Amino acid sequence: MKKCPYCAEEISKSAVFCKHCESRLEEAAVDGSRWEYIIATPRMKGWVNKGVSDEVVEKINDLGSEGWELISSSPVSTSKGGTDFLTLFFKRKIN
Repeated sequence: MKKCPYCAEEISKSAVFCKHCESRLEEAAVDGSRWEYIIATPRMKGWVNKGVSDEVVEKINDLGSEGWELISSSPVSTSKGGTDFLTLFFKRKIN
């Protein structure tokens, strides 16, 4: 058994998809690669879905130059149906 890198639930060592959160487990590579993960939640600018600020775009680009790969994103709505935050999931290989 091992833990899913996305939801931390116990899954089969040979799993390709997590049975709990349904994430694809690309990091279950046969070569034994190890990954580290971070989650960022930038606030959307403006009142209704006007994108992210230039600072957030710059931070995402900085993460990319440090080897972080954006693997998933999800909008988060807390009021009035608009997107207030984004949840961004990044991974990079541990050397």
